[in-house]
Amino acid sequence: MRPNRLTLRALLILLLTACDSTPTPTPMPPALTPAASNTALLIQAAANMRQLKSYRIEAAGVEVSEGRTGSFNGDVDVVGSKTSLRITYSPTLTVRLISIGSATYISPDDGQTWRQTQVSGGEVINNLTAAWLGLQQSEINRAGTALQDASPLMVAIDGVQCKHLTADAAALPTVAKAGSTFNGGTVELWLSADSRPLIRQLRISGDSNGLPNSTTIKVSDFDAAFVINAPTTLSPPTTTVSQ
Repeated sequence: MRPNRLTLRALLILLLTACDSTPTPTPMPPALTPAASNTALLIQAAANMRQLKSYRIEAAGVEVSEGRTGSFNGDVDVVGSKTSLRITYSPTLTVRLISIGSATYISPDDGQTWRQTQVSGGEVINNLTAAWLGLQQSEINRAGTALQDASPLMVAIDGVQCKHLTADAAALPTVAKAGSTFNGGTVELWLSADSRPLIRQLRISGDSNGLPNSTTIKVSDFDAAFVINAPTTLSPPTTTVSQ
């Protein structure tokens, strides 16, 4: 069966339900020791990600249609149920999206004009954030020794030293489906190696339409105080006339 591809419409609903689908709180694993194994480090990092109040997420290489990829960046206020997203689909098309509670606003021209919209679904955000929201300790434990040190092992991201790990996509299927539907391939993770491990970056590489491709997702500004407001001026809603 051919895997589903992310469509432009799917990207436009990105983050709309992220704040309304806050996962059930998960008990925190024990604090890590300096010699924590790769699996223990990832278990702790995933648990810490689920406790975040807000974060910024950026992605590049997200497949939006056959043979086309896009990029986006967005702020997610989990506690305030607010999101702000900017999607670049092509050099001539940038879409912005703001969600505040149940109200959603869309701009097809990079913020020049806005209108309120009714959009349902959350499959894309679920795919993207499943890398930590859906990643369970049991899956990480099953991966076991498949979760290997990568090269270079230590990498600085936003000034924080991160441990670089890699695994076959089949070993971490929840992470592998984040933002992409590539066939086979590998998963890479960069986990901060400090007192509060977090997933700072991940990359999924594989085959797309017979060509190598990859999606990179970076997370930053953890628990930041984002200012996300509704547009002050709205265009009239689009109406459809039935014949």
